[in-house]
Amino acid sequence: MFYVYFYNIMPNYTNTRTIAFDYNYIGKLALLLFFFIITVPVMGQHKDIVKLKAQLKEQTNDSVKINIYVNIFNYYNVQNNDSAYLFANEGLLYFKEKQNLKGQAAMYLNKGDYEDAHGNSKFAEDHYLEALKLFGSINYKKGIASADNNLAALEGKKGNYKKSITYILEAKKLYEECNDVKDLLSCLINLGAIYDELKDSAKTIIYYNKADSIVKLMSPSENMAILYINIGEFYNKYKDTAKAFYYFNKSLAVSDTNDYPMEHLVASMDKSVLEFETGNEKQGKAYLLYALNYARQHNLPQQEADILINFVSLDKNLNKDTGLYYLNSALNIAKFTENKPMELNVYRAFSSIYEKYKNFEESNKYLKLQHALSDSLLNLNKAKEIANLSSVYELEKSNAKIQVLETMVAKNNFQKIIIICICLAIVILFVIVLFYYRKTISLNKIFKKNKYDLAELNNMKDKLLSIIGHDLRGPVGNIPPILSLIEEEVQLPEEYKEVFSTLKEHSIIILETLDKLMLLGKSLLKQNNYEPQNFNPSSYIAKNIELLSITAKKKNIEIKNYIPDDVLLFADAMHFDFILRNLLTNALKFSFMGGIIELSANKGLKNGFVVFSVKDYGIGITEDRLKQMFKSAIRTTYGTENEKGNGIGLLLVHEFILQNGGELWVDSKEGQGSTFNFSLKNGETE
Repeated sequence: MFYVYFYNIMPNYTNTRTIAFDYNYIGKLALLLFFFIITVPVMGQHKDIVKLKAQLKEQTNDSVKINIYVNIFNYYNVQNNDSAYLFANEGLLYFKEKQNLKGQAAMYLNKGDYEDAHGNSKFAEDHYLEALKLFGSINYKKGIASADNNLAALEGKKGNYKKSITYILEAKKLYEECNDVKDLLSCLINLGAIYDELKDSAKTIIYYNKADSIVKLMSPSENMAILYINIGEFYNKYKDTAKAFYYFNKSLAVSDTNDYPMEHLVASMDKSVLEFETGNEKQGKAYLLYALNYARQHNLPQQEADILINFVSLDKNLNKDTGLYYLNSALNIAKFTENKPMELNVYRAFSSIYEKYKNFEESNKYLKLQHALSDSLLNLNKAKEIANLSSVYELEKSNAKIQVLETMVAKNNFQKIIIICICLAIVILFVIVLFYYRKTISLNKIFKKNKYDLAELNNMKDKLLSIIGHDLRGPVGNIPPILSLIEEEVQLPEEYKEVFSTLKEHSIIILETLDKLMLLGKSLLKQNNYEPQNFNPSSYIAKNIELLSITAKKKNIEIKNYIPDDVLLFADAMHFDFILRNLLTNALKFSFMGGIIELSANKGLKNGFVVFSVKDYGIGITEDRLKQMFKSAIRTTYGTENEKGNGIGLLLVHEFILQNGGELWVDSKEGQGSTFNFSLKNGETE
């Protein structure tokens, strides 16, 4: 899983293009990490696109204006938005009028990036070559190197590695002349990775060693972390595990200290796989758990799903229930993020695990789902290829300058209609919300003096909130599919496509807002799912202890489980899972270093119920806090190692226990620890 970076360097801005090579079974995770790495820096730089557009209008310095145009292009291109192409054309016209060759070349690079992202490699190559010619005419070496890097990336995608190497070597020479150490480093990493793909180990290690000698003189960077990963992968391929471990550890140290989450995940996964390959399953499993928790902490759901899938395939001792739980979690993430290739991997993993346990009926079911989804993706790819061919044919018939002018005219005329439509939709939505708001205010005034009526009014307000989300979502939810249908079925002129894309984008934003409004209404009305069943909680207990083992290890805390294996409950299993995990997390948070946490269960304290206890010997709870524990919604607290909490989780724990017919109570003394007790129905009596 090698990262190969190609940079387009202009003054004060950078365009990054990448080819990713992988040779082991976590390659799909590498592709996701690659996408994240090349997009997040751009997204972070352009959170305020409105501000950038305002600067574009106000700025008179052409050198600064180049940077602004490139930044706006990068923002839209990352989102696969056709506005990227419009701004590249707009910038090209502007710099042609100003006879600014550097600006024209930068815009040709952007247009090449757009065409490359949409699979039009012929047009991408033409634009890159035009940029190369313009940069060469003014002898701007960094610009020439940028164009060389883009052409190298294009050839690399085609598998023309020798031609790609020629372009990289030319860029490397120019960076050396400019004394640009940072981009020289990226060239060396690229060359090492390509030669490794060509199985030329001698040249591979030569370029990696040169890169290693450079990074030793530099401050820590993402390139440093990537280089160490690549070198570790190289040595692992040739079975030199000692050196592989050494470089993976170096990458982990650099990425952890300097907060490079994607590189840290890659290094963690590589080290985990290496531990499993060398027979050290315990350490391999520990690194998998670490990577899983790390992905969750950094809010990387797609990476979390891939790690869960790899967990099932790597950990041969993983029990069936935990494996199915992991795969269900991964499937939920895949569906939520609409990641079809990931969904395909989950179905494949489901089929394998059921086959392993001789459940061939379930295995065949997921095998059919896998084939159906695979056929669907294949048909979709064919449709995209046909659409791309049609687009190329139409573009070849058009004159570039005329097309730019027509696009600008279409944009100016049609954008007015779009703005009017969006404004009308916002006004209608505002009037409806205002109507319900004023109605609620009026009712509040009428029943202000009556406590009972006031409670009824608040309930009505919550229902109105849910109705607004539900009733409006229907008609608004039809807008995006209608626009998609028009885009797919109607042969729209090129200049109208961007307008429809903009309208669809705004419609989706309104739809997402209504979805959130509807979910808020359901929450206020307490319409939570509750599915009680008879089950043995042992697997959930073991799973949560295992998931929190890393946190416990950091504080040197021992978790003792005294809960009998024969306990049977009648409750919602997912609620129990949440309750135990939250209470155990709180116990770890408020325990001292080197402490003990005890889990126990008693079937004799309360007839028909099992009473669970989570006991710690930590800082305890004050009497005032005990009285208000389940009354206030949010209150910031800090653990023994300054871990921050807000109390919302405990309120949900209390709510779930009440829904399952149980009780929650706390015994605590300040400075001596706390015991959280809760009761749930005994499954044997149901």
